[in-house]
Amino acid sequence: MSKEAKIIVGTFFFGIAIAVGVYLGRGPWQLYQKQREQARQSEAMAVKAENTRVELARKNAEIEGATGRDRLAREQGLLKKNEEPIEKTP
Repeated sequence: MSKEAKIIVGTFFFGIAIAVGVYLGRGPWQLYQKQREQARQSEAMAVKAENTRVELARKNAEIEGATGRDRLAREQGLLKKNEEPIEKTP
């Protein structure tokens, strides 16, 4: 086999090796992308849960306070004894 033929065959096998490596390497990259997406979703769910927890804690603190209970009762239209309702103007 001539020197030029050896170079061509070597280049061919080198190209095949690179193609096989890229083909076999795509599986781990796909798994990596899937895991990153799951991590992003988990993080978003954790942030949403934390925001909900904070909002509920704030509402709970508001309801447990005397002024908060009074305000909520008035928003619902409840009145104290001997109290006249105030007409709301649009």
